[in-house]
Amino acid sequence: MTSLYLGLGFLKNFRLITKKSTNFRNCISFIFKSVICSYSRPMNEIERFDQTLNLWSKSLLNYPLEQLVKRPDKESWSLGQVYEHLINETNWYFDQLEGALNDLSHQDMPMSEKASELFKRGSFEDKRVKTDPLISDNVPQPNSIESLTEKLLFLKKRAQSLWQKMVSGNYSGKTRHPGLGYFNAHEWLAYSEMHLRHHLKQKARIDTFLSAIN
Repeated sequence: MTSLYLGLGFLKNFRLITKKSTNFRNCISFIFKSVICSYSRPMNEIERFDQTLNLWSKSLLNYPLEQLVKRPDKESWSLGQVYEHLINETNWYFDQLEGALNDLSHQDMPMSEKASELFKRGSFEDKRVKTDPLISDNVPQPNSIESLTEKLLFLKKRAQSLWQKMVSGNYSGKTRHPGLGYFNAHEWLAYSEMHLRHHLKQKARIDTFLSAIN
């Protein structure tokens, strides 16, 4: 009986706390969702890709163009340049993915040992690479937020279209990554998502810079 009263008292206090704190409620909601997700089935490649791409798409709504084009220093990209880089690279990865679907060559060609470690880890190495100022200058700044939004939407639709083809048949072709050996279609899609996710750390650093100057 005592346990019942203690339990009711906890629930009453819990409700009082959550009424007073929106952040607390959001925190609890996040915890519950995380627990539920931990018991759900693993996501496939397209679900992971969509989830990570959506983070970038939704975040874009938080910035005016003048913030997107600000560079922390001459060796660093602006956030807008990061977006352009991600869009261009992902489209190139998708070109290779499409090649693996359309050409059954190189089926027996392996990925490199480094690539094998990357896929086992499920993420890029946690390394920060200094960019040559000349390279930074050659990465374009966005013309508008609308143009970035359209390009991200195109990526989403292209990914879905490629996925539909991937699951409609047994495609075993591979195409070559310049430094990591040969990937099949599923590996290219997984690699694309890991690349998007890797740059979230760079985004966080730029967000810190933008917060400091505003």
